[in-house]
Amino acid sequence: MAIPETLRRTGVAHGLPIDYLLELIDEWPRVCFGSSGVHWQVGSPAWERRADEVFNELAKRGPLPWIHMLRGLALSGDRWPFASADGVNVARNFKDGNTCPERMARRIDVIQCPIRWAVRPEQRNMFDAA
Repeated sequence: MAIPETLRRTGVAHGLPIDYLLELIDEWPRVCFGSSGVHWQVGSPAWERRADEVFNELAKRGPLPWIHMLRGLALSGDRWPFASADGVNVARNFKDGNTCPERMARRIDVIQCPIRWAVRPEQRNMFDAA
């Protein structure tokens, strides 16, 4: 079975400037949001500030685009409206318990992200103030 063209076309933003992510969104039907550099640790305070900043910028442009969170299963059900997320949780951890992998995957799959974003106040770095 062939993969539909719309599923094969995805831009990837890994720790690059927000302007780059906005350009990707203008050019691609789907964009993957990754973590690297000072924002490498998903869920850290620095990562959360960056994600808030990204979604605030996206909200200024109108309806939110389709964004996939790379390695972001832990964020499912949290405040960021990712269209989807992936991870290695089931593949790495099913052997550690008495739960079958399919059941683990189903439990994760039912946790959904919000579909809307409310612009959040951003914490500015006092050293960036001019």
